[in-house]
Amino acid sequence: MLINAFSEPILNLILDYCEIPNSIQRFLHKHGLIKLTQKECNALHELNDSSIPFKYAYIVKTIWLTCFYAPFVPIVTVISLLGLIFYYITMKVSFRYFYKIPEVISHETNISGLRLSYFAPFMLNLGKIMTTIIL
Repeated sequence: MLINAFSEPILNLILDYCEIPNSIQRFLHKHGLIKLTQKECNALHELNDSSIPFKYAYIVKTIWLTCFYAPFVPIVTVISLLGLIFYYITMKVSFRYFYKIPEVISHETNISGLRLSYFAPFMLNLGKIMTTIIL
């Protein structure tokens, strides 16, 4: 759970900050070593797409894993909560500096992401059943 809680936010922040191929191309273009068309230059200096559905998937996965493992290891709840807070902070930083303004997503996408969290009590009960079988 520690890996799940902290690896995703840290990797997102590092990979967003260190866009190595684009950084190299920007450096070469700045010093006149390569020539680019205006369209290529615009694409090179444009920010990343935010891909909101992947953000929903990480949060739902963390909630489900927390509910599944909480009966067996109660500290998982605290670790997951800290991981979600850390994820929130890193995503705020990423949206501030590394992503372009996200496209407006429909209300249905938000509702679909919320509906997936309705399965959390099921995962909690499944974790309790697995704990009683193992122990």
